[in-house]
Amino acid sequence: MRALASSRALASSLALAALTLPAQALACPVCSAGRDDAARQAFFDTTIFLSLLPLAMFGAIVYWLMRRARAVESHTQAPELLPTTEE
Repeated sequence: MRALASSRALASSLALAALTLPAQALACPVCSAGRDDAARQAFFDTTIFLSLLPLAMFGAIVYWLMRRARAVESHTQAPELLPTTEE
């Protein structure tokens, strides 16, 4: 008898939680923010920005390495431009 009462209490608690949680989910700022166009566009723009940012960083590093390699190569190809020490 006691187990039946506790299982009914558990079932009632679960039913009450299931009925009240959707209302709390609608109050979530992240869940409801995507409903208007301005917020949806902001999320979309941020997603694009964060997707392209690593590509831009890698591109900048490759560009810097290429310029650095050209600078080193130009110094090794034209030794007459380098300062010389006279003894």
